[in-house]
Amino acid sequence: MIPLSPWLFVRSRCSPPWSTGWPWSRWLLELAPPTPRRSRLVARLCPATPITTRLVLAPSTSTPTTWIVGSAKLLSRLRYGGKIQLESYDRLVNMWRSGGTQGFIDGILQTHLSNSIVGTAEKIARDSLLTMGTVRSYAGGASSVAGLSATTDFTLDEKILRDIKLKMSVRSKWAFQNFGDYANPIPGTNMYLVITTPGVFHSLFSNMNSEYVQRLTGLGNQSIMNLDMVAYEGFVFMQSWDAALFNMGPITEQVAITEPINAGDGAPDPDTTSIDSTWYVGQSSAGIKHYVQCSDFADSVFYPGDFVTLHTSRTNAWGVTDGVDVTDGYTEVFEVATVDHSTNRITFRTPVMTDYTTQYSHTTLGGAGAVGTAFAFLTKGLHVQPAYIFGARGGLRFAMRKGVQIYNPPAIDDFQTTTRVSWDMFGEMNRWNPDLWEVHMAVGSWGNRGDVTLG
Repeated sequence: MIPLSPWLFVRSRCSPPWSTGWPWSRWLLELAPPTPRRSRLVARLCPATPITTRLVLAPSTSTPTTWIVGSAKLLSRLRYGGKIQLESYDRLVNMWRSGGTQGFIDGILQTHLSNSIVGTAEKIARDSLLTMGTVRSYAGGASSVAGLSATTDFTLDEKILRDIKLKMSVRSKWAFQNFGDYANPIPGTNMYLVITTPGVFHSLFSNMNSEYVQRLTGLGNQSIMNLDMVAYEGFVFMQSWDAALFNMGPITEQVAITEPINAGDGAPDPDTTSIDSTWYVGQSSAGIKHYVQCSDFADSVFYPGDFVTLHTSRTNAWGVTDGVDVTDGYTEVFEVATVDHSTNRITFRTPVMTDYTTQYSHTTLGGAGAVGTAFAFLTKGLHVQPAYIFGARGGLRFAMRKGVQIYNPPAIDDFQTTTRVSWDMFGEMNRWNPDLWEVHMAVGSWGNRGDVTLG
């Protein structure tokens, strides 16, 4: 096991601790030791000598021999980072000043910056599981994400877990030079992990005809009443909405953003409007727009409470034409606060904190012909709720070139009143052993401020 020492500074100061609530990095990854430059690490793979029953005549040079193959993995250095910026008279700044500079940094880290650090690592891990995996399947017999729909035919069928155990028992011959068996498909492990969404849990427990519920009922198991942690046929389930791929499925509506978006745009004016008569978000300065300007859309498309995706990158890789690229750094999910159909403007419950100021040409929107220009795209579609199924740790490794470092740079504005705390790290995710996990694409229950349905 590779020690987690590059993360110790963060783990000791994060609240809540990194050991709870962050399943991706803790359970699924191993960290390669720090490396000072771009390099290649060669993993030696030694398959077992093939056993034959052919007659070997002496002298002979055809006796089966053990062979070794080097599997090259690239250890590189990408830079990730984040920043929190506050006005020096802000309550959060003065709350921690009594502890000196280090006390201030630790306080900000505990209350805010840790979410950025851990959230970044979690997203890198999830996206890598999607893009670096070599085995994936689709519920209901679909052949791609485009084939999914919001019906029970495409919810998670727990019987798929048995199929995956069987396949892993075969693949373990390549991964560990030893066949697994049905009870222990990965030799040396006896418990397997499934990370999925609360929506999949909801649909699982809501289906009284599912195999899981039927067996619990037949055994008189009270966990069906208490909604305990699901453990089934050797698999332990964990749930997190970070597993969801919002709007990545078949598209309901895709519109172009026809005016540039600057950081701070998109939320209600806090001087005049609150969220839920409680929250005052965004900024009220003259340069801020309290909406995003969209191309034409129908009256019955967007509603308050919808989760929509703002993005610049579109992909057909998952089978959906002009689909959302959930792995792109400019892809963000927002909840709709208000919709003005007369002006084609949408306001979010939180401001957009990224600039979308580069203009793109497009010939389609959501797969339909539409010629024009856009600064970004806004997409509403089916939420895909996968099950990420693991036979063992070590399928991915993050090659850490430089561990997480925290900075408190000096104020450089005219009145030196802007306080900043930032962080960065250097490293890159590496595919290490893709035989150790699978991704099963499905749909699940979804509900926010209205009815609960599939999708």
